[in-house]
Amino acid sequence: MDTVNCSDDIPHSWEYFQGLDVGGIALISICGFLTMITVILYLVEIMYIRNNIMDWTRRQKTILLLGLYPVFSFTSMMGICVPRASTLATLASTIYLSICIFAFLHLMINYYGDNESMIQQLSQYSIPLRSPPCCCCCFCLPNIKLTIKNLRIIKRLVHQIIIVSPMVAFLSAVFWADGLYTRNFGNPMSAYTYLTAIKVVSTLTAMYGLLLLFRVSRLPLKHYSIQPKFILLQLVLVAANLQNTVTTLLATVKVIPCTSLMPSSSRAQFLDHVLITFEMFLLSLVARFIYRKKLQKLEDNLKQTDEEEEDDEVARKHVPHRLSTVGLVKEREGYGTTDTTILNFDL
Repeated sequence: MDTVNCSDDIPHSWEYFQGLDVGGIALISICGFLTMITVILYLVEIMYIRNNIMDWTRRQKTILLLGLYPVFSFTSMMGICVPRASTLATLASTIYLSICIFAFLHLMINYYGDNESMIQQLSQYSIPLRSPPCCCCCFCLPNIKLTIKNLRIIKRLVHQIIIVSPMVAFLSAVFWADGLYTRNFGNPMSAYTYLTAIKVVSTLTAMYGLLLLFRVSRLPLKHYSIQPKFILLQLVLVAANLQNTVTTLLATVKVIPCTSLMPSSSRAQFLDHVLITFEMFLLSLVARFIYRKKLQKLEDNLKQTDEEEEDDEVARKHVPHRLSTVGLVKEREGYGTTDTTILNFDL
């Protein structure tokens, strides 16, 4: 292992690319290709959703949620190519994730119609407050019914992340510019440890509120594939938070060593960004299937309805003609002048 330069000096992008070997360049090229494919898939999905979801709110929330994968992939690619901007890229993706957690809550409410419809449809269910990730071991917590007041409290649990996450990102950028934000849990003078703790608490609180509604919505919203959509959101959370924490810890204990090109913390960020690029590509393919699944069923139902309406329209056009012809034949039969040629032709 080359430990000539084991300081915390992060190389500039041109120094970084000059020091890469063939394997590093090939890995970055693969990440760039996967990022491009992820973005292209997202643009295709935007066109598909705009043509198949008529509800404006539902359409915007769906587009926002599907944007998780290209946003994370693109910001990670920027962190790979520009090591000094890696922290800013991570902060940008974290803010977008908080917005998507907020959007998922309102997408669930939109599936019910509105707040009143949601409360009415879930009135027969009890919401267990003893739920992960915050209160799974609190056996003393009761079950509650969904009311206007309880729904307002649950929404506030989720909404707080929209305020806390940008504030943490802003403070992180300020401390980073002053050199006090380094990815090192062993440095008590680094603001990274304290701001990360605030971010984790805020995220867990938001997910707790979201999970309270999700657990009682699995059956009522089963036809909207709400469970796989929620799992996809959780997987992005794991990639954005848990994976980032693990790589940082590995760099802190020197499991990820430094090189003559990059310090341990920067190599940990590089590894995290590479993994996210691959993960977001795979998750975007799964999300493409999950979010199209319900739309395809709606298209099939609409197509079947249109065909039935066309058949009914054809029947309405021909039935009166047939009845009038039969009536004419019967009238002629009554006068004893049945025209069998006309009868056979019309019937």
